[in-house]
Amino acid sequence: LVLVKWEDATHQDEEASAPIGTMLAWTVGFLVHRTRKEIAVCQEIFEDGYRKNITTIPRGMVKSVLTLAKIPIKIGD
Repeated sequence: LVLVKWEDATHQDEEASAPIGTMLAWTVGFLVHRTRKEIAVCQEIFEDGYRKNITTIPRGMVKSVLTLAKIPIKIGD
């Protein structure tokens, strides 16, 4: 279980009054994928291995990754 702090891109319509820029975001979830290019976390893992609500974050946007807990999950039990 990890907490990922990352810099997200923003989208604004022409009418938006807020300044244009990026925004910090925090995502909590099960670490399911980690490479030099990206990190992916999901919110749910099912006993058959299905993963739901996966967020994939490019490594260049990741500011930090904090391990919150190590939870052994056995698929197929």
